[in-house]
Amino acid sequence: MNQPQTCFLNYSSKKLHPRYSITALAFAVFCLSWMHASSQAEIQNTSFPFWKLKGNSGTTPPSVGIGSAVNNSFIGTTDNSDFVLVTNNIERLRFESDRYMIGIGQQNPQFAIDLTASIDAVYPCNFNGIRINDPNFPNSCDYGTFWGLDFSQTAGTAATLWNLLNTGYIKFGIGSTSTGEKMRLTTVGLGINVTSPLTQLHITENSGIRNGLMVSAHSAPTSDGAFYGMDITTNSGRDAMIWNYLSNASMKFGTNNTERMRIDGDGKVGIGVTSMSQVLHVGGTGNTVRIEGVSSGGVFSTAPSSANDRMLYADNTGDVKAIPAGNDGDVLTFTTNGPAWGTGAVGPTGATGATGNAGPTGATGATGATGDTGPAGPTGATGADGAENAWGLTGNAGTVASTNFLGTTDSIDLVIRTNNSERMRVLANGKVSVNSSAPGTGKLFTATVSTGTDTVGNFFANGTGGTGIHVGVASTNNAGHGISITKLGTNGRGLTILMGTSTNTAHGIFVQHGGTGRTVNFQNANSGASSVNPTIFAYHAGFGSVLEAQNAQPTATLPLGGFYQASTGTNPATYGSAAAVYGVSAGIRGGIFEATADHSNARALTGYYSRTGDYDGVAVYGLADPVNSGYGIGVYGKGNNYGVYANGNLGASGTKSFSIDHPLDPYNKFLRHYSMESPEVLNVYRGNVILDANGEAIVTMPDYFDEVTINCSYSLTPIGQQTNVYIKKEIENRKFVIAGGMPGQKVSWFVYGNRNDPFVRYYNASTAVEVEKREDQKGKLLRPELYGEPKEKGLYYQEFIRPKRSEVEIEYPSNE
Repeated sequence: MNQPQTCFLNYSSKKLHPRYSITALAFAVFCLSWMHASSQAEIQNTSFPFWKLKGNSGTTPPSVGIGSAVNNSFIGTTDNSDFVLVTNNIERLRFESDRYMIGIGQQNPQFAIDLTASIDAVYPCNFNGIRINDPNFPNSCDYGTFWGLDFSQTAGTAATLWNLLNTGYIKFGIGSTSTGEKMRLTTVGLGINVTSPLTQLHITENSGIRNGLMVSAHSAPTSDGAFYGMDITTNSGRDAMIWNYLSNASMKFGTNNTERMRIDGDGKVGIGVTSMSQVLHVGGTGNTVRIEGVSSGGVFSTAPSSANDRMLYADNTGDVKAIPAGNDGDVLTFTTNGPAWGTGAVGPTGATGATGNAGPTGATGATGATGDTGPAGPTGATGADGAENAWGLTGNAGTVASTNFLGTTDSIDLVIRTNNSERMRVLANGKVSVNSSAPGTGKLFTATVSTGTDTVGNFFANGTGGTGIHVGVASTNNAGHGISITKLGTNGRGLTILMGTSTNTAHGIFVQHGGTGRTVNFQNANSGASSVNPTIFAYHAGFGSVLEAQNAQPTATLPLGGFYQASTGTNPATYGSAAAVYGVSAGIRGGIFEATADHSNARALTGYYSRTGDYDGVAVYGLADPVNSGYGIGVYGKGNNYGVYANGNLGASGTKSFSIDHPLDPYNKFLRHYSMESPEVLNVYRGNVILDANGEAIVTMPDYFDEVTINCSYSLTPIGQQTNVYIKKEIENRKFVIAGGMPGQKVSWFVYGNRNDPFVRYYNASTAVEVEKREDQKGKLLRPELYGEPKEKGLYYQEFIRPKRSEVEIEYPSNE
């Protein structure tokens, strides 16, 4: 490389098209004199050839090709010397004489175009490289295409290929610019063979039988490897594929850095094992397989250990079923339809039980047929002769239900005794009394216990679907009670229902009402001050819900609903207005939900909206709407940590303020301060600093600053006297430099930046300023009264119906 001759440049206001400028810089180059001028007069001689300051006419461009000696008019050298362009007496651009290399900020270029940043240069856009601007915004850092280095990184520069347009994209292609596009990077993601990617990586169909992502083996990059994508061999469907092309290799699945399942090269599946002996091989200890929904249900193991265990079999149709439980002594047999339980051998006869007490001698009946002679018993008292066709002590045969019966044919009660004491009486009028000679007034059946520990009755259904007690009232217009329980004592329970085992999944109480009255009505008639127990007390020692109520057919006219509102109606105006919980109190508190567990996840009250679709459902709705004038509080929260905490965005249509007792008049006034509003989500940092002996100061931001803040702005205020303080160096590595003040001067500073923590980056829509309403929201307003519209136009309007006093009825049952 030879020493260059000197040529001076003059900037021109004329802008060249980027295709004609190597560096895309809009300036024109004029060489005052490329030949050595001995005097100013020589330069002014019009016959001397030079490029004029105001341009030349009649020039002729060279007519020879690249790499040949030129002719006619040109700017450059004719010997083996570099051509250098200079401004402010500093070299800016160099064309090497012996190589096709151009250096911009570089005296010894190593590439065809070698652009090197100056270490003392100021780059307003934090970039150094080549940029093609949008002609509508030539001086903006946010428009155009850029290739080069990004100096905004705190840990070093980064190579950058960047589209500065917020809504633009970057295309990559081979061949025709109209049909050869192969890949596109948009604001959504990277698309391969798709121009509008829907995810961060979107690969669409191409020629071939596979479409997706292939991880190839190093030894055979075109044949072996793992494939993830779609099978496009047919047009009738698109199968999702996870495919291993390697011969005799397995497909592994794992969690917690541990293998859990494997499919080997022969297609055998192993769960909990790595070497399979069967098509499906499940390893582990204990009951490793649980199957629900087969004909008998249950938990299955290889060795049943109790009557509740089952074994599996496949019937002749291939369905997997559970072998039904048999009786002791049953054996397993197989039929054409599958296994069945056969009858085992009969066990030995047990010993004869003791003879029971002799019953009272009945009336003598007609002599019946002579039966088999039984064992001789003790001789009893001789009774009167019985009537013909008596009921035998060992039973009767050939009876007819319509003519043979046990009872009386006149208006005399029927009495049944044991141990010569009356136990039950069937009165002539049809009423029944147990352990009493007369039933209660108005009662069809009365049972009386003789001791305080006895139970009136024990009704037990021993079958799989039986009913312990079934009580029915036949008449549809009967106003009486199906069951009436009266407890007259001072202690004990009116009704106790016990469900025997912990595995019982049946209902403790099941009530079904086919009319329009109340299904269940609980009332506590004791209104005295000593009545402190709740009307209903529910307790659950397990993990399920204590109380759940469901309303399957709510209406829009009544505000009442179940604790769990499960309407399936299709018209929200008709079926969606009933409340899941509705409570009315004449006192100053409507209801209290209290959680006393010592746990961070304890919740006194939870509201949960779980519908799908783009709807703004309200999980908790607080409405304070006093009938008379007043303020009211929709939701009031108080906590030692947070009174109200929003795990997400927090919105308000009104002002946002804090309200405290006024420090100067706390008993009579409030003091309010209001939050500022901004179309940006901003972080604000402020402070005061004392300038050093050079009138400068270094300010250090918090250690988390770079993780939550970008795009900073600054504000400085000198205190004591006016000085030209300024930001000497912007924030880098959490520090910025203030300069231009007097030594020892105090300066107040503010830094404003866009919030950029993970929440904002993940939910970037949360920073939107102007948001289009959804179709279901259009025509509605957040505060309709501000626009002269009725309250029904409110976006979150909810009809609130107060029940009339007459709807609350008090009915006390009698003690009969």
